[in-house]
Amino acid sequence: MSLDIINTYLYLPKNRITNEYLEKLNPNWKMKKIFSYSGVKNRFYANPNETSLDMAHKACKIAKRKNSNFFDKVDDLIFCTQTQDHYLPSNSSILHGLLNLKENVFTMDVNHGCSGFIYCLYLANSLIANNTCSNILVINADTYSKFINKKDRSTRLLFSDAASVTLIKKSKRVKKFDCMFGSSGKNYKKLIIPAGLNRIKLSNQTKKITIDKSGNHRNLENIYMDGLGILSFVNSKVPLQIKNIIKKNNLKKDKIKYFIFHQASSAALKSLKNNLSLNSKKVPEILQNGNLVSASIPYVFKKLKDKKLLKKNDVIIFSGFGVGLSWASAIYTI
Repeated sequence: MSLDIINTYLYLPKNRITNEYLEKLNPNWKMKKIFSYSGVKNRFYANPNETSLDMAHKACKIAKRKNSNFFDKVDDLIFCTQTQDHYLPSNSSILHGLLNLKENVFTMDVNHGCSGFIYCLYLANSLIANNTCSNILVINADTYSKFINKKDRSTRLLFSDAASVTLIKKSKRVKKFDCMFGSSGKNYKKLIIPAGLNRIKLSNQTKKITIDKSGNHRNLENIYMDGLGILSFVNSKVPLQIKNIIKKNNLKKDKIKYFIFHQASSAALKSLKNNLSLNSKKVPEILQNGNLVSASIPYVFKKLKDKKLLKKNDVIIFSGFGVGLSWASAIYTI
């Protein structure tokens, strides 16, 4: 028993932040040079009152217009976000009501970042395999912009808000599907928002701005990212996992149609291609609209599907990495 990914739909907020705009505000940010390793031209930011739940609802409306019958049959809703609307209840519960889904639906939130889509696929496949669910909505949505300091070049250059909804159903074919996971909790501080929940409460102290040696401004309520540390982590963990999952499934690298990596940055993708000796044609790079966090992998999948570049029985690998630190890869057959 396995899953079929029917399609993915994306919502991007209307507020577009261009490289030209950022350089006008920050003349010392040499955006042409930065673009060479970021690959990002635009970032899309949610409105002040627009949340990850709002964006997810809008993405679902887009999907529902083209798949109304599927929504009538949904029996599972998995919502992956790190920027949930409330401590409780979960975003998945609220979205269930907004979509007016039937009551016998399995709902859950997954708190994961850039590897989150793989975790959601694994959960969806497990629920299908034990005959719990057959028609699944996987939501990936985050509003990182609300936690980015405008003067922090390390994060403002990369991240974009987005929401994706992926429609999944039980496959009628026996197909190859497998996942591998990794965690390095000892390194959790390399990508973190320190304050705002129970560990460090919001206070005047958490609002105090500090400036690092690179001139980046942030406080304890902002996202902190050790960019070089994350890149080193990616290089040390992800290629080995890719090799292991290929070996485990008795595949050869040249039989993989596409390696769909989390779109972290051009530098990260280039490094992965070099470490794994991959042809650039097999590694899609769609970073113009920023690092979409857990929505980046489904975004790339959608682009390939829209261009009719995916054919029946093609084998692809999804691979995500980031917050946690965590990394996860999946083999999926079209």
